[in-house]
Amino acid sequence: MSFFSKIKNFVTGGGAKVSLDVVGKAERGSALLVRVTADVGDADLDIDHAKVKIIASEKVSIPNVEVANKVANEIDEDDPTDKKTVRHSERTFDRDKNLTTATTLNANETYTWEAEIDIPSDALPTFRGRNAKHEWSVMAFLAVRGNDPDSGWVEFDVT
Repeated sequence: MSFFSKIKNFVTGGGAKVSLDVVGKAERGSALLVRVTADVGDADLDIDHAKVKIIASEKVSIPNVEVANKVANEIDEDDPTDKKTVRHSERTFDRDKNLTTATTLNANETYTWEAEIDIPSDALPTFRGRNAKHEWSVMAFLAVRGNDPDSGWVEFDVT
């Protein structure tokens, strides 16, 4: 691997391709099983650790809320309010699970890890309403020098 390829991988996280699969159904009061796969590129990859992160967020979006027009020197005496969409998001669940500690992943090899993450019985389930929703997502990543290769966020439903 050339020097410039190593620099590119450092900046882009291109040293490995990481994918994640949610196995089975996710239910409150049970464990979520995820399978993580890392396909290593053309050079050995030193990692500090591999980890799975799972989050849940409640998001509210209320359209056409009248709010005071506070733009300096532009207050219209006939219309002192504007209609805006008001949004708020709050994280309701946030957990990490280590898959492995510091190690070297060999070039052109594929590695697979599985992890179980407990979802508490009092956690909010997935829902999608007109103005509010509660969503769950999970992501896997390899902690390396530079940009961490990751799977991207994968959404899943919790019942």
